Amino acid sequence: MEAIVLDLQKEAYDSKSNVVARKLKLEEFGNWVNEELNGYQSYEKTPEYRNVCGQLKARDLYRGGLIPVLINDPKYADIITNRKLVQPISEIESYVGKKGNILVTFPVGQREILSKAIGTETEYFLEVSKNQIGSIVDNVRNIVLEWSLKLEEEGILGEGMSFSKEEKEKAKNQGPLISFGSDASGVQIQIQQNTSNSSQTMQQGSVDLNKVEELLQTIKDNINNPDLVLSTE
Repeated sequence: MEAIVLDLQKEAYDSKSNVVARKLKLEEFGNWVNEELNGYQSYEKTPEYRNVCGQLKARDLYRGGLIPVLINDPKYADIITNRKLVQPISEIESYVGKKGNILVTFPVGQREILSKAIGTETEYFLEVSKNQIGSIVDNVRNIVLEWSLKLEEEGILGEGMSFSKEEKEKAKNQGPLISFGSDASGVQIQIQQNTSNSSQTMQQGSVDLNKVEELLQTIKDNINNPDLVLSTE
């Protein structure tokens, strides 16, 4: 029977990584694997490699397509157009093979505040390149692969789905392999496939900064909104 650690290297980030971490009693890595598989409950603890930067777009109420929204204030533009995805890695991966870019949607409350701040009541999205979505998946795979290679170097293989007492001790004595720190703030979000575009541009140089501040506070207050899901337009 093949060693579970060697088997894990072939499959990168599936549930075997959680099995290995639990059997070796590696709490920190096990918690990370669990959150990657099931989604992050805390936005603040979501790793920076899950951050995406998109272009703010608005729904054209007359033609139905999307038009770019340009915010001239760099400070607020940066805050509004950067988000970290908290969904399970399997859901994020499912969008890698779809055509076109990805639309990240704002929840209703935040969309209303954006409408007031920008002066146009409509739907708002962040258009994110598919490469950024793929980069998240690659980062997770590389972390698991690096971890499993480190275990192999230390002679921790897990023959027959089990680890010896010596292997468990070696694993406990290892220094921290990966840092999962994060310091940004944002919101749980939905993802939709982009199906329409427009050549128009909505120029916005006079954003109501009070409304933007309200939006940022709403984002912080609704980080763990359970009603937000992944969907395809």
